[in-house]
Amino acid sequence: MTKFDLPSFTKPEFELVAIHPEHFLPCGSVLPIFHSTNSTPTLYVTAKDRCLRESPSPNSPRLPSFCHVTKRSNPFEHLNVFLVALNAEIKFQRYLHIIGLNPPTTPLPADVLDLMHLTIKLVEQLYWQPVSTKGSQGEEKTKPGHRRKFHFPDDMDLETRKEYGRALMSGHGILLPFHPHESSPLNMFTR
Repeated sequence: MTKFDLPSFTKPEFELVAIHPEHFLPCGSVLPIFHSTNSTPTLYVTAKDRCLRESPSPNSPRLPSFCHVTKRSNPFEHLNVFLVALNAEIKFQRYLHIIGLNPPTTPLPADVLDLMHLTIKLVEQLYWQPVSTKGSQGEEKTKPGHRRKFHFPDDMDLETRKEYGRALMSGHGILLPFHPHESSPLNMFTR
Protein backbone atom coordinates (compact mmCIF):
# COMPACT_ATOMS: atom_id res chain seq x y z
CA MET A 1 0.00 0.00 0.00
CA THR A 2 1.34 3.44 -0.94
CA LYS A 3 1.49 6.01 1.83
CA PHE A 4 0.65 9.37 0.28
CA ASP A 5 1.54 11.31 3.43
CA LEU A 6 5.26 10.59 2.97
CA PRO A 7 7.52 13.58 2.20
CA SER A 8 8.13 12.09 -1.27
CA PHE A 9 4.53 13.08 -2.05
CA THR A 10 3.90 16.02 0.28
CA LYS A 11 7.23 17.84 -0.25
CA PRO A 12 8.82 16.34 -3.34
CA GLU A 13 12.13 17.55 -4.72
CA PHE A 14 12.44 18.06 -8.46
CA GLU A 15 15.43 18.12 -10.75
CA LEU A 16 15.60 20.12 -13.97
CA VAL A 17 16.92 17.83 -16.68
CA ALA A 18 17.92 19.70 -19.83
CA ILE A 19 18.01 16.84 -22.34
CA HIS A 20 19.28 19.27 -24.99
CA PRO A 21 21.23 21.78 -22.86
CA GLU A 22 22.86 23.42 -25.87
CA HIS A 23 19.37 24.28 -27.19
CA PHE A 24 17.98 25.14 -23.75
CA LEU A 25 20.74 27.76 -23.24
CA PRO A 26 22.09 28.56 -26.73
CA CYS A 27 24.97 30.87 -27.62
CA GLY A 28 26.20 31.52 -24.09
CA SER A 29 22.75 32.19 -22.60
CA VAL A 30 22.44 31.89 -18.83
CA LEU A 31 19.73 30.64 -16.48
CA PRO A 32 19.39 32.96 -13.46
CA ILE A 33 18.13 31.25 -10.30
CA PHE A 34 17.06 33.37 -7.36
CA HIS A 35 17.45 31.80 -3.94
CA SER A 36 15.29 33.02 -1.06
CA THR A 37 18.35 33.94 1.02
CA ASN A 38 19.93 36.21 -1.60
CA SER A 39 18.59 38.93 -3.91
CA THR A 40 21.37 38.29 -6.45
CA PRO A 41 20.72 35.33 -8.76
CA THR A 42 23.13 32.47 -9.32
CA LEU A 43 23.80 32.10 -13.05
CA TYR A 44 23.92 28.65 -14.64
CA VAL A 45 25.31 27.79 -18.08
CA THR A 46 25.74 24.67 -20.18
CA ALA A 47 29.00 23.08 -19.03
CA LYS A 48 31.35 20.97 -21.14
CA ASP A 49 29.79 17.81 -19.66
CA ARG A 50 26.30 18.96 -20.84
CA CYS A 51 25.06 19.72 -17.32
CA LEU A 52 23.75 23.06 -16.10
CA ARG A 53 26.52 24.46 -13.91
CA GLU A 54 27.75 27.77 -12.51
CA SER A 55 30.55 27.80 -15.11
CA PRO A 56 31.51 25.79 -18.21
CA SER A 57 33.90 23.74 -16.06
CA PRO A 58 32.65 20.21 -15.26
CA ASN A 59 33.94 20.75 -11.71
CA SER A 60 31.74 23.77 -10.95
CA PRO A 61 28.56 23.37 -8.86
CA ARG A 62 25.55 21.90 -10.66
CA LEU A 63 22.06 23.28 -10.67
CA PRO A 64 20.61 21.81 -7.45
CA SER A 65 17.30 20.03 -7.05
CA PHE A 66 14.44 22.21 -5.89
CA CYS A 67 11.04 22.09 -4.19
CA HIS A 68 7.88 23.54 -5.65
CA VAL A 69 6.83 26.23 -3.19
CA THR A 70 3.09 26.37 -2.53
CA LYS A 71 0.78 27.97 -0.02
CA ARG A 72 -0.20 25.39 2.56
CA SER A 73 -3.77 26.71 2.58
CA ASN A 74 -4.44 25.70 -1.03
CA PRO A 75 -3.85 22.00 -1.79
CA PHE A 76 -4.72 22.57 -5.47
CA GLU A 77 -1.46 24.49 -5.95
CA HIS A 78 0.62 21.36 -5.26
CA LEU A 79 2.24 19.73 -8.23
CA ASN A 80 1.00 16.21 -8.86
CA VAL A 81 4.17 14.08 -8.72
CA PHE A 82 2.55 11.40 -10.87
CA LEU A 83 1.77 13.84 -13.68
CA VAL A 84 5.30 15.27 -13.47
CA ALA A 85 6.72 11.73 -13.75
CA LEU A 86 4.41 10.84 -16.65
CA ASN A 87 5.37 14.00 -18.53
CA ALA A 88 9.08 13.41 -17.91
CA GLU A 89 8.77 9.78 -19.01
CA ILE A 90 7.25 10.85 -22.34
CA LYS A 91 10.14 13.25 -22.97
CA PHE A 92 12.78 10.76 -21.80
CA GLN A 93 11.41 7.92 -23.96
CA ARG A 94 11.45 10.21 -26.99
CA TYR A 95 14.99 11.43 -26.23
CA LEU A 96 16.36 7.90 -25.72
CA HIS A 97 14.76 6.83 -29.00
CA ILE A 98 16.36 9.78 -30.83
CA ILE A 99 19.85 9.19 -29.41
CA GLY A 100 19.50 5.48 -30.18
CA LEU A 101 19.23 6.43 -33.84
CA ASN A 102 21.75 9.29 -33.78
CA PRO A 103 24.03 9.25 -30.68
CA PRO A 104 25.40 12.65 -29.58
CA THR A 105 29.16 13.20 -29.69
CA THR A 106 29.11 14.06 -25.97
CA PRO A 107 26.45 12.05 -24.11
CA LEU A 108 24.61 13.34 -21.10
CA PRO A 109 26.27 12.39 -17.79
CA ALA A 110 25.64 8.86 -16.51
CA ASP A 111 23.66 10.07 -13.48
CA VAL A 112 21.27 12.01 -15.75
CA LEU A 113 20.76 8.95 -17.96
CA ASP A 114 20.24 6.84 -14.83
CA LEU A 115 17.57 9.30 -13.65
CA MET A 116 15.86 8.97 -17.05
CA HIS A 117 15.84 5.17 -16.86
CA LEU A 118 14.57 5.22 -13.25
CA THR A 119 11.74 7.57 -14.24
CA ILE A 120 10.77 5.26 -17.10
CA LYS A 121 10.87 2.28 -14.72
CA LEU A 122 8.68 4.15 -12.22
CA VAL A 123 6.06 4.93 -14.86
CA GLU A 124 6.09 1.31 -16.03
CA GLN A 125 5.23 0.33 -12.46
CA LEU A 126 2.34 2.82 -12.44
CA TYR A 127 0.83 1.02 -15.43
CA TRP A 128 0.11 -2.35 -13.96
CA GLN A 129 -2.21 -4.95 -15.43
CA PRO A 130 -5.06 -5.13 -12.92
CA VAL A 131 -6.20 -8.57 -11.83
CA SER A 132 -9.76 -8.66 -10.55
CA THR A 133 -10.71 -10.88 -7.65
CA LYS A 134 -13.83 -13.01 -7.52
CA GLY A 135 -16.86 -10.94 -6.57
CA SER A 136 -15.12 -7.54 -7.04
CA GLN A 137 -16.36 -4.65 -9.19
CA GLY A 138 -13.40 -5.35 -11.48
CA GLU A 139 -14.71 -8.84 -12.14
CA GLU A 140 -18.08 -7.39 -13.14
CA LYS A 141 -16.41 -4.99 -15.57
CA THR A 142 -14.40 -7.74 -17.25
CA LYS A 143 -17.41 -9.98 -17.94
CA PRO A 144 -18.38 -10.33 -21.59
CA GLY A 145 -21.07 -7.87 -22.64
CA HIS A 146 -20.12 -5.18 -20.09
CA ARG A 147 -19.76 -1.78 -21.79
CA ARG A 148 -17.04 0.60 -20.73
CA LYS A 149 -17.29 4.35 -21.38
CA PHE A 150 -14.19 4.22 -23.56
CA HIS A 151 -13.54 1.00 -25.41
CA PHE A 152 -10.16 -0.18 -26.64
CA PRO A 153 -10.18 -3.00 -29.16
CA ASP A 154 -10.12 -6.38 -27.40
CA ASP A 155 -6.81 -7.29 -29.02
CA MET A 156 -5.03 -4.06 -27.94
CA ASP A 157 -2.27 -5.02 -25.51
CA LEU A 158 -1.05 -3.01 -22.51
CA GLU A 159 1.99 -1.60 -24.38
CA THR A 160 -0.22 -0.25 -27.17
CA ARG A 161 -2.59 1.32 -24.62
CA LYS A 162 0.38 3.00 -22.93
CA GLU A 163 1.61 4.35 -26.29
CA TYR A 164 -1.88 5.63 -27.02
CA GLY A 165 -1.93 7.43 -23.64
CA ARG A 166 1.53 8.89 -24.23
CA ALA A 167 0.46 10.18 -27.63
CA LEU A 168 -2.59 11.86 -26.10
CA MET A 169 -0.55 13.43 -23.29
CA SER A 170 2.33 14.59 -25.46
CA GLY A 171 0.15 16.92 -27.50
CA HIS A 172 1.55 15.73 -30.82
CA GLY A 173 -1.07 15.37 -33.49
CA ILE A 174 -4.79 15.64 -33.19
CA LEU A 175 -7.23 12.97 -32.14
CA LEU A 176 -9.32 11.66 -34.98
CA PRO A 177 -12.42 9.48 -34.60
CA PHE A 178 -11.51 6.09 -33.20
CA HIS A 179 -12.57 3.07 -35.22
CA PRO A 180 -11.94 -0.21 -33.36
CA HIS A 181 -11.50 -2.15 -36.61
CA GLU A 182 -8.49 -0.12 -37.76
CA SER A 183 -5.30 -2.14 -37.91
CA SER A 184 -3.27 0.22 -35.72
CA PRO A 185 -4.14 2.81 -33.05
CA LEU A 186 -1.42 4.99 -34.57
CA ASN A 187 -3.76 5.58 -37.49
CA MET A 188 -5.75 7.83 -35.14
CA PHE A 189 -3.20 10.64 -35.29
CA THR A 190 -2.03 13.06 -37.91
CA ARG A 191 0.76 15.60 -37.82
